[in-house]
Amino acid sequence: MKFGNAVGRTFKVKIEDLLTSLKTNKAAHKSIVIKAQVKFKEMAIQQLEKMLVDAREGRKFRMSVRLQTPVNYTSYYDSAIGILDMTMAAGEETVEITTTEYEQFVLDRWGWSQQFRHSNKAYVVDLADEDEDDLD
Repeated sequence: MKFGNAVGRTFKVKIEDLLTSLKTNKAAHKSIVIKAQVKFKEMAIQQLEKMLVDAREGRKFRMSVRLQTPVNYTSYYDSAIGILDMTMAAGEETVEITTTEYEQFVLDRWGWSQQFRHSNKAYVVDLADEDEDDLD
């Protein structure tokens, strides 16, 4: 099989292999989301408590929390997994995917990947150390 210009082409893959990749990637994604949400909550509480102390002591204080809310794209994995589960239930063992779908489902490079890492890296040390150039 030639891969010279794979853009726009489809490739036949085993559904089980695709499901394994998706489920692994979803678990990693969900782990990051949970860590980010916990840290976000801690940081928000810290900021709110400082505002309360400042207000009670008559000091100038701000009225808003300045944190980016962590984002969660788990539903994208769920949709792909659901479609593949139903395809297998219909008796299929293979499915054709595009190179874009391969990048999303197997390599975990979605259109939203950079935004996900950017919004969550303030809360998850693992993401702060990653090289965002790997996503291009």
